[in-house]
Amino acid sequence: MDANVSPLSHPPLAHRWGYATTPGFRGWEPERIIAALARLGYRHMEWTLDALDPRALGDAAVVRALRAAGDHGLAVSEYLILADYVTGDATTRAKAIALSRRAIDIAAEAGVDRVGLYSGPDSWDPAHPSIPGQLASGEAWARAFAALDELVALAEARGVTVTFKTCHGTLAYDVYSTQPVIERYGTRMGFGLNLDPSHFVLCGNDLIWTVERWASLIRHVQLKDVFGVPGEEHRSFHFPLLGEGKVDWPGFFGALDRAGYRGAFVVLFESYALFERLLGRDPIAAATLAMERLRRLEQAVSQSSVNA
Repeated sequence: MDANVSPLSHPPLAHRWGYATTPGFRGWEPERIIAALARLGYRHMEWTLDALDPRALGDAAVVRALRAAGDHGLAVSEYLILADYVTGDATTRAKAIALSRRAIDIAAEAGVDRVGLYSGPDSWDPAHPSIPGQLASGEAWARAFAALDELVALAEARGVTVTFKTCHGTLAYDVYSTQPVIERYGTRMGFGLNLDPSHFVLCGNDLIWTVERWASLIRHVQLKDVFGVPGEEHRSFHFPLLGEGKVDWPGFFGALDRAGYRGAFVVLFESYALFERLLGRDPIAAATLAMERLRRLEQAVSQSSVNA
């Protein structure tokens, strides 16, 4: 068998597919979202602020929604926050930290053991500073670390893991720029990684080597493909449907299997032009299309294992 491929039989991929509640779910009743994803065959879901924002719904309602997934046979893989700890003045950044603290407390109360964070800045926010043009790199990292120091400590105290995401446009955008985060928190009980292969492939990183290097820290995996080169999204690169980009999916799954990862694989649907132009902004249509791709992906990975 090829070194980059494994049969992924423990547990089967069909039992590990999940969906993140973006785009299009804002304003939906949580029970409606849960039931729809369960009907499509998903076994996991990743709640996001798009669909489950405590600032709009209140903490108790979010706790109930996080717990309700189990009533439909769905496990909550993660509560994804991705607040920006770099942009804005001290008051703005304090609000981002407060939201993240709130999410960790909510997750702990609901029995969800992972909360997804990143460093910021939000590259899509017109107010975000250019680095180092408008904000020195050292100051940007100091802001991010001040927030993460506090949040990782809280997560440890509450029995939750902060799953840190490498993301294009943020301080930690590839394997090398993420290293300062790993050096600072990699041995902490409340820290792990949320691995989205698209951002590493976009930057030309060796994806298999990245998985092998970070094997002991991977706590959550998102599935997103990518095509293009680093630059401005929709001009230089985009996130197409799974299988239409540059991610080596059989190799990626094989590397994760060898690394001992047995958790969920959650689709992060960001094919926004397709969502707007052809799917009528229907989130169930997007989730349905994603599941069709997952089933074909499962077949492709299985066939790669047989042929190796």
